[in-house]
Amino acid sequence: MDLMVVESRRAAELAGVKINNGFAKKAIGGGMDAFTAGDVFTIPEDFTGKVYRTPIGENFAEFILVKVTNNGKESAKRLYPSFFSRNLQIVNAETGEPIGRKRNEGAPCTDYMSCATQEDGMNALRGKTIKVDNEETYDIHVYGQAPNVTKKQKFFKLSYVE
Repeated sequence: MDLMVVESRRAAELAGVKINNGFAKKAIGGGMDAFTAGDVFTIPEDFTGKVYRTPIGENFAEFILVKVTNNGKESAKRLYPSFFSRNLQIVNAETGEPIGRKRNEGAPCTDYMSCATQEDGMNALRGKTIKVDNEETYDIHVYGQAPNVTKKQKFFKLSYVE
């Protein structure tokens, strides 16, 4: 059975998920770190029946499934729009003291961030093939925890594939 068909069925069976034909103007960010350096994927031209809205408390996050290739291997991964806008404070892992900010970078991120809404940002990326050029891991503060409670977070550099 086709990889995307299987993963689409799995996503559709998530508790409380709704399938939409496009992105909302605003949603909370999804926290998945599924991508790795070398991943290549294409944003669909048409979002009809491909946007999964998952409840998170009283809010929701949205994602699409993308077919990813990396070194000749294929997989399906969840792509949350917040992937293109990730911008977090990095900290010293031992003390929790802030040491700066880090964001995902590259033309796809710039194009997404130049739009006023999540919906417009994803529409700007329709049909484009994107590569994860590299990844770096930094420590960030765990929201709602003591200042010295940290976790590892990946940050990526992305580019378009012509």
